[in-house]
Amino acid sequence: MGWLDAPCKRCGRKYPQDQSTQDNASRPKYGHVGHYKTGLIGSELCCERCYDLSVNEGWDFSDKEKVREWGAKDWSAAKIQTEMELNQAKARAQSVKVTTGDVRWDYEIERVVFNIGADEESFLQTASPQEAMRAAELALKVQAAELKCDAVIHTMFEHRIATGADKLLGGKNRVIEVFAYGTAVRRVLPGFQE
Repeated sequence: MGWLDAPCKRCGRKYPQDQSTQDNASRPKYGHVGHYKTGLIGSELCCERCYDLSVNEGWDFSDKEKVREWGAKDWSAAKIQTEMELNQAKARAQSVKVTTGDVRWDYEIERVVFNIGADEESFLQTASPQEAMRAAELALKVQAAELKCDAVIHTMFEHRIATGADKLLGGKNRVIEVFAYGTAVRRVLPGFQE
């Protein structure tokens, strides 16, 4: 396991996350708590979200001692909070409908959403179009949920088959990518339209 697979010291999430989590919108980015003057020595690994939260809480990362203090702090409550937020986000995303047609209720259009799902073959398993499709659909649901939308309508799916480098055998392996885009809409109750 490389150092980029290490979890964020504050929330405990990994960046990059496991491949089973295809929600690119909520995937934490790599970062470190530190300062360009102090360099990476004495820095702590952190996701971008937690870095911003820490700065807003008043942590001064221009000082190596403060960086060490930040890393030594007990962040258990932050990890529990992050887990709860992730579970709530998953529940919201699962309630979003994705359809290639229209819906039978009044709605207002938010915007077009686009995402990609992929599945790569491994040594013992071929790439699965169903998994790539499922990942693309889930990514659209996550995006729509973050926009507080109820559905993605008139969704289009396209795919391509690519090859990637096989890290173990030095050969090529197949990757199936599914591109998905549609219109995120929010349900409007009758009589409450502006």
